[in-house]
Amino acid sequence: GNGLFATKDIPTGSTILLKTRPMIAELDLERLQDTCHNCFMRSQKAVCQKQTWTRYHKFECKMMRDPRLPPIPYSVRAALQLAFLINSDAVSEEEKAGIHRLEAHDPSTLERSQDVMQYEMTIASASDLLARVNPNHPELSRIPKYQILRNSLTLITPNLDPIGVATDPLACSANHSCDPNASVLFDAPRLMMRSLAPIKKGEEVENAWAKPLANLAPKWSSLAKVMDSREHYSAEPANYVGESRAEMDMAIIQGSVYSDYEPICQQKDNKLAIEALENIMRTCKQSEMWPITRQPYANIRVDIAARMLDENRVALALFQMAKTYFLIDPILYPQDFHPIRVVHTWNLA
Repeated sequence: GNGLFATKDIPTGSTILLKTRPMIAELDLERLQDTCHNCFMRSQKAVCQKQTWTRYHKFECKMMRDPRLPPIPYSVRAALQLAFLINSDAVSEEEKAGIHRLEAHDPSTLERSQDVMQYEMTIASASDLLARVNPNHPELSRIPKYQILRNSLTLITPNLDPIGVATDPLACSANHSCDPNASVLFDAPRLMMRSLAPIKKGEEVENAWAKPLANLAPKWSSLAKVMDSREHYSAEPANYVGESRAEMDMAIIQGSVYSDYEPICQQKDNKLAIEALENIMRTCKQSEMWPITRQPYANIRVDIAARMLDENRVALALFQMAKTYFLIDPILYPQDFHPIRVVHTWNLA
């Protein structure tokens, strides 16, 4: 398959890739009204409006202003943006060729029927909207829409807050690894990739294509339900998490915690969220077998600290942040320059 490989020895902490912006970037629906489409900051400048218009917005403006259209999800808007760019001179021919080289999803490879349905609906919606723009375009059927869904990065702020989706032929050619040697960052609107470990010439550069929590929670919840069945529990325990009863008990608790944590992430009321998060942390602690570095325990601590700061509970927030800084981050992110660790350090400072 495809991949990204080092052409020279790369020391730890080096900048591997630096681009002025990703080729494709689209904001979440809830960020469309308060975030600039060009630089991804909270305020939009006249120069950004001009650049966005020149790059692709002039092609989509009339269509997007149609009051009959429902809100268009970012996956469809990203496919549309790609179609406009492929047929313009706003991006280089090398970038266009790079998008075509990325691997595309085959719906037959998707595991769940829900995935297939969402995938096909996204492609159908993009194709329908593209036809409205230019129904007679000879290249319409060859627009690489299928590459968008498989090769998208989470667009984040410098504080690592997710705000949308991005695709770039070079950055997205790096394959996934659970033990990555590189990390992708965005800095309004620059795209950067930095090495987390020494990479020798010829070695593959790998990034962690982490799944969002919303995708992990159902997985753990389903696992917990299966393992809670006494029949499965005694019959084939090694097929799930581990061979010991303690490990299986841990998996059941973890499934429950993920299931409880997911809706809290969407909670707008900080007071209610803090109370719910404290209950989850209490469950983790009372299990007496949950290390503070195990997810989602570690992420919950970061989340509750941020919400406590918003509620002006500074002392408690600092306590949680200090625990993350001194006890958790050095284990989860050994490199002191790891982007997540840097953000946590900056927040504590």
